[in-house]
Amino acid sequence: MNLLKFFFISNIKVYVGFYLLVLALFSIFFLYFKHDVSNDSSISEMLINYSGGFTRRGLPGHLFIIISEFLNIKLRIIIFFFQTLIQLVYFFLIYIYIKDLKLDRLLIIIIFLPIFLSHTIYEIESLGRKDVFIFTFYTLMLILSEKFKSPSIVNYFTFFTLSVLCLIWEPVVFFFPFIFLVLFLKNKPKKILQIFKIFLYFIPSLTIVALIYFFPLSANGHFNMCEMLQVNFGEKCYMSASLLLDQGINFTTFDFVHKNANFYNYLRYLFIFFIGFFPIYYYAYNIQLSKNIFLIPKFLRNLLVIFLLFNFPILLLFFFGYDWGRWIVFTYTFSSLTLFFLIKNHKLRHLNIKNIREFFIFKLNNTYYIFFFVIFTFLWNIKTVITDKIGSFPIYRTILKFAKFVDLKYLN
Repeated sequence: MNLLKFFFISNIKVYVGFYLLVLALFSIFFLYFKHDVSNDSSISEMLINYSGGFTRRGLPGHLFIIISEFLNIKLRIIIFFFQTLIQLVYFFLIYIYIKDLKLDRLLIIIIFLPIFLSHTIYEIESLGRKDVFIFTFYTLMLILSEKFKSPSIVNYFTFFTLSVLCLIWEPVVFFFPFIFLVLFLKNKPKKILQIFKIFLYFIPSLTIVALIYFFPLSANGHFNMCEMLQVNFGEKCYMSASLLLDQGINFTTFDFVHKNANFYNYLRYLFIFFIGFFPIYYYAYNIQLSKNIFLIPKFLRNLLVIFLLFNFPILLLFFFGYDWGRWIVFTYTFSSLTLFFLIKNHKLRHLNIKNIREFFIFKLNNTYYIFFFVIFTFLWNIKTVITDKIGSFPIYRTILKFAKFVDLKYLN
């Protein structure tokens, strides 16, 4: 028992660092081996640009095109470089963020669950998507909130960065409540006017989303964009780039999503939600925002209530978006990072640690806990779209994918 405790619990932060390193290495490997695949969804997203006019999600692709032409380097190489860079920055920031978090058995499970950091390694179709820009921003925002006493730096960082994020992936607006909560806790407003001032930081980004919604790219503009990609780079508009006019902010995909889904698909994701989010929500139920934070009614001080309220706008993604696995990961990532933020900032909350310790996993001996941990975190994973089944043995399948890529590249 003591040996198990030494090798697992006592050194857990070393293992978390090693875990992130392994994820980073697999990320580099898979991004490289899929960067020239003709039907990869993450590349198709990065091909969207402004050559046909202003459009949603066109900023990264347009910058990649400018860099590619300036340096005379293949566009897909530029995309691979920046995909890798932002993925590594994200994992590094996650390590910086949680390395001083006092981990317990429940938090360890929250970190290692396959709907968090490891999802894109197990489901490489999601690797390299624009999601990682959003996660990197939020992690950095939380780090800045902890490192700087004055709220000004976080306020201005949010003000300027959110507009850029909306040009990268405009559905980030559905997660604005999480960002607002952090700004609220950091600024500690004591008057209604001060709350209104926090809302002002969101005006530029909301304006951009409104422009995208009311002035979408025309069919002719989309044709010009695709023609430029074909003529200048030999790239076709496919997947995300080809669906630019038909799917997105106008919510025209409801029928497509739900005519292909069935009762078992909905039941599966309901099961994933309740099982996967239970550790976070159990922790959140035992956290109350501090009474020193003004202008919050008593019933809104419980973090679980806050999280459940924040889920309502996110439901729109599930109604109109096909990638239910991604929406689960988005919601889980924002919820877990926010939970960590409140656990680490003692002055902002009251934590009922006694009630948390009553949870059954704290009463298991080390052997049974490790057994439960492995089953709960390493033997399943979710797929990207609503119609796909739950994956099994993801580590084994990831190693097989690794071997397959190597074999295709070097041995054929």
